[in-house]
Amino acid sequence: MKTIGEIRRDNLLYAIERFKKAERLARTAHVSAAYISQLKNCAPESSTGKVKNMGDDVARRIEIALGEPIGWMDTSHKHTAQQERAVYPADNNLDETTLVVSNAAIPMGLNFSRPESTHIVETMNVTRAWVRGNLTALTGTENLAILSASGDSMAPTFNDGDLLLVDRGVREIHLDAIYVISRNNELFIKRVRQRLQDGAIIIKSDNPLYGPDDIVEHAERDQLVVLGRVVWAWNARKL
Repeated sequence: MKTIGEIRRDNLLYAIERFKKAERLARTAHVSAAYISQLKNCAPESSTGKVKNMGDDVARRIEIALGEPIGWMDTSHKHTAQQERAVYPADNNLDETTLVVSNAAIPMGLNFSRPESTHIVETMNVTRAWVRGNLTALTGTENLAILSASGDSMAPTFNDGDLLLVDRGVREIHLDAIYVISRNNELFIKRVRQRLQDGAIIIKSDNPLYGPDDIVEHAERDQLVVLGRVVWAWNARKL
């Protein structure tokens, strides 16, 4: 039976294939290209002493980059023709950018059990003119991706199943906004701000039914990783 390190390395090699280049995968997942190279070239659990195992945080970042559900990197897969679809579709229309819809449903509430989910779309094309007119302070259109919200702790801003446009190039908290964050290797979508007087991070739900704010003191900041900022929500409403 394969170890978790071996399974993750197998899936990493497949991820590199899908992205065509290790550097492109590293850039999209916001992981050091040198680190990806080490993971690729050093067999986990090696008898030669060259051991490099992928950490949980990197595994979660690669899953989001691939558009796969949380935990996908930890499971052996028989890759199907559907999975072999290109991560970067050909962009023949220079006025459009193609956004990949991830099937990773990100919980909005702490201790929320993430349900299995499917999407009615896999990619979405938006014009660059729409991006320029509606989205400000982006790090780049190549960093845009779509994730699915799970739970109701951010209602009424958005609700369970809404598709969220995320700027994955945002890696730090500079303003009061809604972020995709990783804390103790769990992913959440929350409103986050930095308290001016002491630098503590305040994490809150927009839904008032979800209790008091969660405060991350300065000494605990290394537990919190910012993976992107939510810049737009497509709210599906039955009319």
